[in-house]
Amino acid sequence: MTGSLTAGRAGPAPDEPAAWASGGAAPYPETTLHALILEHARRTPGAEAIRQWNRVLTYRELAGAAASVAVRLRREGAGPETRIGICTRRTTDLPVAVLGVLLTGAAFVPLDPGHPRARLTEVLTDAGVDVIVVDGPGAALVAGRGRRLVTVSPGD
Repeated sequence: MTGSLTAGRAGPAPDEPAAWASGGAAPYPETTLHALILEHARRTPGAEAIRQWNRVLTYRELAGAAASVAVRLRREGAGPETRIGICTRRTTDLPVAVLGVLLTGAAFVPLDPGHPRARLTEVLTDAGVDVIVVDGPGAALVAGRGRRLVTVSPGD
C-alpha cells in the first residue's frame, strides 16, 4: 500500500523508492564545502550552526574558530597534498577541527579516540600524518608519537 504508515511515519512502502530518489540528478554548486559554510556564515553570522546539549556555536563562532585552527595548521605546514589527523571527542570541537583542516586545503584523517593507542599509531604511520588536531583527551592519546599537535581550542 503506497503512502501507508510505517513505524509511525507516512511514506512510501519499503519496496517503493522515495519520490526524490526517482527524479533526475539534483544540481549541486561548483564549490567546496568550506566555501559554502563560510558563505552561509557571511550571510547569517548569528544563526545557530551547531548545537550539542547546552553548547551552541553560531556560524560566526564556527567560522572564527575554524579560521584560528587553519592559521595554526598552516604554520605547521598544512596545505594541499598534506594529511592532517583529527583526534577529538564528538563535541562541537569536531566540526571546528574538520572545517579548519578543509580551510587549509589539506585532507583530514579521522582518528577515533576510542581506539587503542597502537591502532592510532598504525593509522598515523600508514596515512603519513605529521600534524594532528586534538582536544584535551585526544592530545593525551597521541602525545609522544612524534607528531606535532594543534589544539582545537588554544585553551585546551
